[in-house]
Amino acid sequence: MHMISLNIALLLSTGLMGGKLCQRFHIPSVTGYILAGLLLGPSFFHIVNKETIGHNLDHFTTIANIETPIKNVNNIGSVSHL
Repeated sequence: MHMISLNIALLLSTGLMGGKLCQRFHIPSVTGYILAGLLLGPSFFHIVNKETIGHNLDHFTTIANIETPIKNVNNIGSVSHL
């Protein structure tokens, strides 16, 4: 579980740094996120891949279910249909 969280944190932090770097060169920050995914993913350094993350994200969905009351989900759904 800790390795999955570490991989996601590494991917997000690298994406943020890449996004800030791209903003300095007046390039859209999404380019930095894409480049971070390419560099850390199976295309280059193979740090974050299907084997390290895969279907092991259960603890994140459990946290999301605990933190989100059902009545709030119903309110969000009705607003999105407007």
